[in-house]
Amino acid sequence: MSGLAGQIRYDGKPVEKDLLTRMGAILAHRGNDDAGVLIEGNTGLAHQYMALTGVTGAAGAAGVANVAGVAGAERQPMTSADGGQAILLDGTIINHRVWLPHIAKENV
Repeated sequence: MSGLAGQIRYDGKPVEKDLLTRMGAILAHRGNDDAGVLIEGNTGLAHQYMALTGVTGAAGAAGVANVAGVAGAERQPMTSADGGQAILLDGTIINHRVWLPHIAKENV
């Protein structure tokens, strides 16, 4: 279980980080193990995270990627290695132990 929120500005004004943080905090009941905010251009994303696996990361969150040993990959929003893409994940990836080593090898 997780909570997702976002803001897209079409008026040229900057995305409001404080607003995103507050929107995420309102969703804390959907996941209180970790939280993250990402702002890129006119778009901002906020995420509240509930750990479903048993390995704890540095921020107190258990991440699917952390289980497979990819350090830091449990934080959301997740970004690609080059920072060019971002994603929020709301759900459980049941077969993560199967495919994550392949993703880690590709440095995605």
